[in-house]
Amino acid sequence: MFSKSALVCGFLFVLVLLLACPAIAQIRSAVLVGGVVDPGGDAVAGAQVVVVAQETNARYETTTNVVGQFAVPYLPSGAYTVIVTVRGFATARLTDISLGIAQTVRADVKLEFSTVATSVEVTANAAELQTESATVQNAAEEKLIEAVPNITRNPFYYALVQPGAVQRSEMNDTQSARSFGIGESSRRQFSAISINGGMTSDADVVLDGISVQGATYNQTIVLPNTEGVQEVRTLVNNYSAEFGRAQGVITMTTKSGANQYHGSTFYRLRNEALNANGFENNARGISRPPFKVNSYGGTFGGPIKKDKAFFFVSYEGLKHSTAVDYLKTVPTALERKGDFSQTLLNVNGSPRPLQLFDPFTATQTQPNVYQRPPIPNAIIANPNPFVVKMFSFYPMPNRTPQDVYNTNNYFLRGARVFNKNSVNSRLDYRWGKHSLYGTGGIFLGSIDSTPSWGEAGRPFHAKQGSGTTLDDGILLHDRNPYAALGDTVVLSPTLILDFRYGIARAAGTDQNEAVPNFNYDQFGIPKEIQAINPVPGGPPESGWGGNWSPLQTSRNKKQNLTNHDVVGSLTKTVNRWTFKTGGEYRAYLSNFFAGNGTITYGSSNDFTR
Repeated sequence: MFSKSALVCGFLFVLVLLLACPAIAQIRSAVLVGGVVDPGGDAVAGAQVVVVAQETNARYETTTNVVGQFAVPYLPSGAYTVIVTVRGFATARLTDISLGIAQTVRADVKLEFSTVATSVEVTANAAELQTESATVQNAAEEKLIEAVPNITRNPFYYALVQPGAVQRSEMNDTQSARSFGIGESSRRQFSAISINGGMTSDADVVLDGISVQGATYNQTIVLPNTEGVQEVRTLVNNYSAEFGRAQGVITMTTKSGANQYHGSTFYRLRNEALNANGFENNARGISRPPFKVNSYGGTFGGPIKKDKAFFFVSYEGLKHSTAVDYLKTVPTALERKGDFSQTLLNVNGSPRPLQLFDPFTATQTQPNVYQRPPIPNAIIANPNPFVVKMFSFYPMPNRTPQDVYNTNNYFLRGARVFNKNSVNSRLDYRWGKHSLYGTGGIFLGSIDSTPSWGEAGRPFHAKQGSGTTLDDGILLHDRNPYAALGDTVVLSPTLILDFRYGIARAAGTDQNEAVPNFNYDQFGIPKEIQAINPVPGGPPESGWGGNWSPLQTSRNKKQNLTNHDVVGSLTKTVNRWTFKTGGEYRAYLSNFFAGNGTITYGSSNDFTR
């Protein structure tokens, strides 16, 4: 039986295949330039130049101009062969020219005289190719991505191969809830990279030529599957105007299909049996928590029609369960009834009995000086019924405290369950002068946690603890689809038009469970206040003085982001010059909601009427 998430992922993939056809695999941003000369070194004008993609046999034809130069823009990344044909010369073939995204490469060809049909083949020297651009950049290509371990499967990890790109320390986190790419905070942590000393998240993030950033922290909306990534390129300086929005640019390209069918599968297991217990757990006598991660997936791609149409799809899933430990301080059986006769305070390092004073009575002892009478034995005879009711939602202490102040007298080891399903897909189709492409996918993720007070303590919930790396809510869900379509049109051998449109959406929640028909009257909240409650069914947040942990940490956050990105450019080659003009329009639409009601009790005196 298929899960709901798997069915949704499969349906979206089929939908992308239908809507995107015809479509092309990789965004076209590489440029191949060169010159053709005869054996004497003189330029050869009018030479027929054919650039062939070695994996798909896609052909791009042009001729050399009056000074023997040629330029072929808007090429997808990959390996190419340049074939030059001129009457009276042997056909020249320059093979294995490697192109990356946003890269300009020169491939010069020297012809040899021949009176018969002969061919001269030369293999390109990659060390001599980086000559046409002052852009400071580096790329992690497919072989490096496959070889370098990446335990969190974070595609931004490969952007760090470029000097000048530095990650935040949190990016090294491999075990917390934020290390799996689920939720806005996790995606922000995954993409927190500083370029050239700038602030983290100041870099532009582009996937297959389309912006995939959020509008709040510039965090990524889409995390492509690592198995499906062809290249991650980092541009840190002197990049062209089309990338001029940010301190640097991280541009990722997903894999494309070819003339041969290719597929892969993977499975990775992480288990607590291979981990050591934490220092804090050892100090508190808490055993090593469960930690099991199962990540799996695969890729498959190939031709739909040889030399014409290709497809590629990748899938990545994750199932993970780990313990979530709540170490809290809750009121004792006496304290929740208003009896503080056994409660001790830390006064200059020494325990002292708690002394309460009647807040409604005062005696003047001297001019402008008033004294409140102490409550005998710190026992409140008539405690506030609303406070008593709220205290009844606390569970009873279940742990021997480590001091006389009853600190950390409650412990619960619950479960935190992670699920992730991610699909990336693309199609490639060449139709006459058109090279059309489409890409799309969806990311579904969830993190569900046991409430801090257990089943009996619902509907209230407090976060795991101060400094926790997880957002406060017990229900954290992501539903992020994206899609892009575009076309590259060869209007003439020297004039090429490129146009593309993309949309990316993030719909996330980070909240506690709502309670239908929650009774606010039991806490004495007036009806007129209940009427303006922004989160009906959400228990109020509560805070206390002293050592008690909050009964409720308010968490009701919903985030909806939609990005629209429209890009168009026109490239014209004139003699030795290549001119490029274009524009880009981005619309970042954001809708946020975060809020809840709050009840704050300042001290134990609030037990009194």
